[in-house]
Amino acid sequence: MSIIYKLHSKKNPMDSSDVKYFARRVSTGTVDTETLAQEIAVRAGQSEGTVLGLLEDLNEEILSQLMQSYKVRLGNVGVVSLRFKGAGVDSEEDYRSTNIDRVKLNLKASSTLKNAVSVDDEDVSFVKYE
Repeated sequence: MSIIYKLHSKKNPMDSSDVKYFARRVSTGTVDTETLAQEIAVRAGQSEGTVLGLLEDLNEEILSQLMQSYKVRLGNVGVVSLRFKGAGVDSEEDYRSTNIDRVKLNLKASSTLKNAVSVDDEDVSFVKYE
């Protein structure tokens, strides 16, 4: 398996003649739940329908737990939680829930997942997009 990248240039804002090139990951597409279910079904020796049903149930249960203010640890994937965006106020007494503008989903990857995509891992390789 290889991670595909392409190069992009970035100018130094203090010196426009100073240009550096950096790698940027190239996406080869998006994998949907059905595809994940097919792959997991083969590995687990289960039917695709069974796995798909479990993934849908997992999705609903994660949402249910988040709506009860729990963080959800997904094994070696990481922890899913909610965070807020909104306006600050000068005192605690002035704060109202209407100050919350947005609720955002946060995924903090586990160290196991982070290490699985480490550049030091011999299974990770990089291919330049041409």
